[in-house]
Amino acid sequence: AQTLAKVRASMIEMIADLIDVKGLIIDLRLNPGGTDAIAFEAASFFNNHRLPVFGVQYALANGQLSQTESAYLPVAQTARYNQPIAILISEFTHSAAETLALAMRELPNVSLIGSKTAGNLSNKLEKQLPNGWAFSLASDVYRSQDGREFEAEGIPPQVHVDFLQRSDRVLARDTAIDTAKQVLEQDQAILSQMQAADIPALSTSLVVNGKTIISKVYGYADISQQRRATADTPFQLASVSKTFIAVALMQLVEQGLLSLDTPINDVLPFPVDNPKLDNEIITIRHLATHTSGLIDNADVYDNSLVLETESVPTLAAVLQDYYSPDGKLYDAQLNFAATPPGTHYEYSNIAATLAAYIVEVRSGLSFDDYVEQHIFQPLQMQNSHYHLAQFPENTAAIPYGLDNEGQFYHYPTYPDGMLRSSANDLAAYLTDLTTGEALLERASIERMWTPLLAETPAVPDIGVIWDLGSFNTEYTNTYFVEHGGADPGVASELQILPDLAVGAAVVMNTDRIDADGQFNAANDVLFNTAIQLLLTGSKLAINQQIAINASGSWYDPSRDGQGVHIEVLADNQAEVIWFGYDAQGQQLWAIGTGQIAGNRIDIPTAYQTSGGVFGANLDPAAVQRITWGEMVFAFEESNGNTTATWVYNSRQAAQHGEQSLSRLTQTYLPQSPNMIRNTTGTWFDPDHNGEGFILQQLDETEAILYWLTYTPDGHQAWLIGNGRLDGDTFTFPEMQTTSATPLGNASSVRSITRKTWGSITLTINNCQQIEAQYQGLFGAGEWLLQRLTKPVAVECK
Repeated sequence: AQTLAKVRASMIEMIADLIDVKGLIIDLRLNPGGTDAIAFEAASFFNNHRLPVFGVQYALANGQLSQTESAYLPVAQTARYNQPIAILISEFTHSAAETLALAMRELPNVSLIGSKTAGNLSNKLEKQLPNGWAFSLASDVYRSQDGREFEAEGIPPQVHVDFLQRSDRVLARDTAIDTAKQVLEQDQAILSQMQAADIPALSTSLVVNGKTIISKVYGYADISQQRRATADTPFQLASVSKTFIAVALMQLVEQGLLSLDTPINDVLPFPVDNPKLDNEIITIRHLATHTSGLIDNADVYDNSLVLETESVPTLAAVLQDYYSPDGKLYDAQLNFAATPPGTHYEYSNIAATLAAYIVEVRSGLSFDDYVEQHIFQPLQMQNSHYHLAQFPENTAAIPYGLDNEGQFYHYPTYPDGMLRSSANDLAAYLTDLTTGEALLERASIERMWTPLLAETPAVPDIGVIWDLGSFNTEYTNTYFVEHGGADPGVASELQILPDLAVGAAVVMNTDRIDADGQFNAANDVLFNTAIQLLLTGSKLAINQQIAINASGSWYDPSRDGQGVHIEVLADNQAEVIWFGYDAQGQQLWAIGTGQIAGNRIDIPTAYQTSGGVFGANLDPAAVQRITWGEMVFAFEESNGNTTATWVYNSRQAAQHGEQSLSRLTQTYLPQSPNMIRNTTGTWFDPDHNGEGFILQQLDETEAILYWLTYTPDGHQAWLIGNGRLDGDTFTFPEMQTTSATPLGNASSVRSITRKTWGSITLTINNCQQIEAQYQGLFGAGEWLLQRLTKPVAVECK
């Protein structure tokens, strides 16, 4: 009680001081926890209404679990803080700190940022072993409001940022804090827009390069019950559902069960004939591009929506009623257009549903079962289904009309708009579409996003159901694919930048179209949010692309005569070699490999070598690695020019510092690569392991060569020279050695002593083998070199 009183007094004082600030960051990343009571006392100062935040089942003496008890977040009776809050979490967030994060995430103004927590919420049962050791077992079960368990799994963030990034420490930055500041500004804007447009809930997902960056939801899934929407809350997607028809079609195409040019009457068990045309042939391609001439009858669609409790006919029944002359829904005038297939675009829900039914016929499964088995299950989309009865009670977001009256409904043509999915599930879907192959081969995805018909004024660019366009900003000019949706109480938008592997989804449980058919303020919020997500994603992707394109040589113009060579490898790895000088001005080199993360390359350990000598007396077993230190490179691009900040911490040289680097050379990537012109990379002779070469082509014939070697008396040395390709042989007539000022001191070209060492020729046998001949100050000889590495973009054929 005394502790709670002290916490309460401290919180009262703190909130009084902070009540006018625009946003708060609460850092729980290194928090071992405490008691739930203290966590709830602190949280009460950020909460306006007593609300349930999670449920707990406690362990009983008989080994069973109790009934679920709801934990309610209390309300402080003094001043409370209600501006946007960012809570930072990590794998080092434990116990009651996790309880605090789990409770606070139910508040509409809170964002969880960082990485998954420890998953250590439960009380522990302690057991003593006969040998004096002890162990503990989790005894309680904590569940979020939507039924998710987090013990051992951890509470996921809504905005992902890795914790304890080495580059943050070396660069004296905190990416999570920087991200939190941006999120607080975005949250303030989004919450303000939602309030102005009267939007109950808004779901957002952003993926970049195969990683979920944002999976965050604002507002209420159920206004009357004050049930908060979460990243696992299923939202009705409206016509974004049609993209799943596209994936299903392309899966059948891959399997050879369909072709885009298959006539639909070759598949359907009943004929579909346009009475306004003679002998027309309608194909899958026409259905997928809304050019089939099979159009929506507004009277039928307006009367098709029924309450969720009412039954609807099967796809086969409703489609046969619509297209068969003796069907109850048949109308020769209103169900068909008088335009030949492929010549005129008219958006058609019924045509999309017919395409879904063709999936049923060809696969032998109902369409909803097909999607469950072939899309949801491979991606573990556990909160995605077509029918409300498939979800646990009180989990789905209720669609709300403009009058804020909400109710669930459905309609028989469910494939064209009745799919419900969560922010987390949509992130999984976008991830696979942009970088994966669980659903489709990459070639099939590219085909799905390629125009299917010749562009004419009557037919826009459209792939297999997806709309195609361009995305032009100050950051990038690229193409994008998208699909939107609008139904009563539903608005949705899915947008993808394929070249950048960026995908964004925004879904709302409100109308985007007014009664008079005009787009409203909610529609503006939908598109503004989607564009902001794409901008955020494109910046991240471009930053990472800058680092991925960093292969080449870099130097600090104020320290001419030394520099860094970077080679970007596969799997976001990079090799970095520094060429410099020791305290006496003698040559020195260090080499390390590391990871690309965003616009940074992180080299945790770079090594020098010792024990080597030049020539035949080099014994690879005598060469030892010595830890030189660590390096981080951060890249930026402005007006087409890329620069790098290099931060180093050399334990060996007892030096640390920061340099601004400019690009000296860039890896040459010919448009039509062949064996001879793809020699860029690192090379070595296994008999002389401990030294080697960096060969970098500058164009079709010019190259630069670095030789990492030793002097005859065993000191590290490096040689550099320019050469030319003639036939299959590079000739480097003047390899040079240098000396200058040591690391950390400014130098200029005047302080560098250059000496011509000798010459080298490299004869290319194949893309994996080069014969080297050298003649110089340290002697002459021949080596047979093998390729050690090659930059990620270089082909070797």
